[in-house]
Amino acid sequence: MKQRVHEPLAETLRGPGAILLVSCYEFGHQPLGLASPLAVLEGAGYIPDALDIAVEPFDPEKAARARFVGISVPMLTALRLGVQRRPRRP
Repeated sequence: MKQRVHEPLAETLRGPGAILLVSCYEFGHQPLGLASPLAVLEGAGYIPDALDIAVEPFDPEKAARARFVGISVPMLTALRLGVQRRPRRP
């Protein structure tokens, strides 16, 4: 969906997958850095997508669809993984 100049940014983020949250590594535990913001966003009417790259492959198509990408980096190793997987735009 192409953003129109007069549309508020919040509305452009409400579409499915417009927000992508990525968790890099949580020591084998549930990624609360992913689950908590997902619940808040869904409660506010957004339809975010999520990736836990500790247990699933990175999906470049999800990243390309996203207008906002948040990366949870609870430790240094996760930060390195996040930086390697961050979406790159031309």
